[in-house]
Amino acid sequence: MRIIATLFLVTLLAGCKLHIIVPVGGTVITASGIYTCLAGQVCEIDVVDLLFDETFTAVPDGGYLFDRWKKRSDGRGFCAPSSTRFSPCRLYTSFYSNFPALLAFLDTEDVFYLEPVFILDADALQYFTDNISEAIVHDLCIDCHVAGGDADFSGLIFVAKSQANHLTINHQAFIDLGKALGDDDLSDYVTGMATDQIFHDGGVQMQPGSQEVQDLETYANMLE
Repeated sequence: MRIIATLFLVTLLAGCKLHIIVPVGGTVITASGIYTCLAGQVCEIDVVDLLFDETFTAVPDGGYLFDRWKKRSDGRGFCAPSSTRFSPCRLYTSFYSNFPALLAFLDTEDVFYLEPVFILDADALQYFTDNISEAIVHDLCIDCHVAGGDADFSGLIFVAKSQANHLTINHQAFIDLGKALGDDDLSDYVTGMATDQIFHDGGVQMQPGSQEVQDLETYANMLE
């Protein structure tokens, strides 16, 4: 277990605004539960007094891994040093009271940043490439599950093999479906639809217990 890194805000200096920039692939939450910043959001937090004390954790979505906190070329990225970049990030200001020069900076409007980097889980993507892409997506699903196809409404839309990066795009389609399902189980849903045990406009595409169903279940479980 990684130890939570304590980042003394010596590097803040001019920071009374914290921008959390979250890319696709996860969420940033705080130990207090006060702040949650979702993928695609830029969340602004005002740091205005000596009471600020939050620990930020980057939580990857299914199919993704948290890689690190991003280092910025302007030097304004928190938790970017190698000693802290792989751990939850604690930011606090209580020690400012001992440093009048730092205390004065709480009245400024300078902006600093906290940016997680999420990467695709290589194991899940490789499993998709080896077991799902050809045998399931292209052989069984893509005739309907394409933009403008009969399953255009389904929330699971694929692209043809002729499209660049089709493996990553189609892998991402399953990840996005899992997020859309929320608390529902992705594995149960996709295998249920494919076997028509959950009503499926396309009817039975896989037989219960078949190798395809087992592979799809294994893959979906990797994304949960």
